Amino acid sequence: MDLHHLRRATSRYCYTVTALPDLLGVGMSPAFGIGQRALLVCTPNGNVLWDCIALIDDAAHQRIHDLGGIDVIAMSHPHFYGAHIDIADAFGARVLIPNADRQWIQRPSRRIEYFEETATPVPGLTLARIGGHFDGAAVLHWPAGSGGRGALLTGDTITVVQDRSWVSFMWSSRPSARCVSSWPVPVHGQRAPIAPNVSRLSGTDGLVQRKSSAV
Repeated sequence: MDLHHLRRATSRYCYTVTALPDLLGVGMSPAFGIGQRALLVCTPNGNVLWDCIALIDDAAHQRIHDLGGIDVIAMSHPHFYGAHIDIADAFGARVLIPNADRQWIQRPSRRIEYFEETATPVPGLTLARIGGHFDGAAVLHWPAGSGGRGALLTGDTITVVQDRSWVSFMWSSRPSARCVSSWPVPVHGQRAPIAPNVSRLSGTDGLVQRKSSAV
């Protein structure tokens, strides 16, 4: 069943919420799977859908279309692989996936573009493979986000916990800190660099905000 028919066969619907200026959250209700949500980053150079959900219904499709559509889809790790090709087809989008996670692709597509360490989905955004949850686990750095103070979208690569002052890391594979940074975060008793000049960090279902944007 393709995305078009799934929209009409399900009792679920999508909801959208403005998480930050130029950042739209897209989720499903009732929750499906692990209850994840996607984030649409809107920039003057194009829009990037970060992580994926299983369904985008007609209303959500129109809302995204009104914001400029989707130019690129990027995901933090393979647990978000699923309907990304259907969504990419619906919007004519490219899909960026780290070569390290190529083995998890169940549906090859001409829309998929593989990268090694970093990629530029659209000018002004950086997609970086840092490992951890999966070997290809990635984060999306958005320097213009959070009012120009910088934002980091992490999915489950870096997990925002209930105490919004802290984050945690899954140890499925060894993290490699490939993002040069001056914002160190404790990792198993060490301090690992995460990303430069960010005031907000958004995980799968939470947000960390630094008390000061000063580095």
